[in-house]
Amino acid sequence: MDYQLVAATEDDRQWLEQLRRSVYRDLFFATWGNWDEARHLRHCSECWDQGNIFCVEVGGVRVGMIQLFDGPDAIEVGEIQISPSYQGRGIGSMLLRDTVRSAGQPEEGLAIYRLKELSSVLALPTIGL
Repeated sequence: MDYQLVAATEDDRQWLEQLRRSVYRDLFFATWGNWDEARHLRHCSECWDQGNIFCVEVGGVRVGMIQLFDGPDAIEVGEIQISPSYQGRGIGSMLLRDTVRSAGQPEEGLAIYRLKELSSVLALPTIGL
C-alpha cells in the first residue's frame, strides 16, 4: 500500500481535531467515563503548537496523521493517529516501520512512546527496554 505524508497546514486543523476525537473517543469513555471537550481541545492545541504534523494520505484520501521530531540523536514519533475506518489495514505499522528505516544510521535512534508494547507488534528490537 502506498501512502503520502503531506505537511499539515492551518486548513487541516479542523480535520485533525475531528480525527483525534474519533481516535480517542472510546479511550476517553473507558478511562474517565465521559468525553471532556476542553481536555480534547487542549491536547489538540498542544500537539499543533509543537508542529511537525503530517497528514497521511492513501489514494488521495486523508486517513491519519503522524507527528515527527527529528532530533540530534533520535527521530521521535510524538503522535500517530489512524482514522477508525482505516485501522486494521497495517497503515500505522507501515508508517512506524518506514520511520524506523528512515532513521537509518546506527547512531540515530527512534523514540516512540510505549515502544515496548509496539515492538512486539512491529517486530522491532527492544534493546534497553
